[in-house]
Amino acid sequence: MRKDIRQVQLAKGAIFSGIRALIKKAGIETGDITRVCIAGQFGKYISMDSFFGVGLMPREFEGKVEYLGNTSLTGAYMALLDKNAIEYMSEISVETEYFELSKLEEYEKIFAKALRFD
Repeated sequence: MRKDIRQVQLAKGAIFSGIRALIKKAGIETGDITRVCIAGQFGKYISMDSFFGVGLMPREFEGKVEYLGNTSLTGAYMALLDKNAIEYMSEISVETEYFELSKLEEYEKIFAKALRFD
């Protein structure tokens, strides 16, 4: 049981601190975000009350979260059915920026704070 709780705590810390770090890197405030999209199996089987109750996401996101389903599968269908989809996806990949969360200033503090169950 303790091990399970620790796993939930680490997942919560990683998700919440990742969100906070992205917001900080973007130079915006949490309240500036108008839409939060969740994809995949994780979002399918967890209630919004649980997302916020456990602290996976900032409370400011309440009412802004949308579950998109299996976006990988949807993207594969799009690529098969629409000849322009691959070009569009390619454009998105070029605009996507990769960075290491752990290299962001103060990330360790953000992560440690996110581990708490308040």
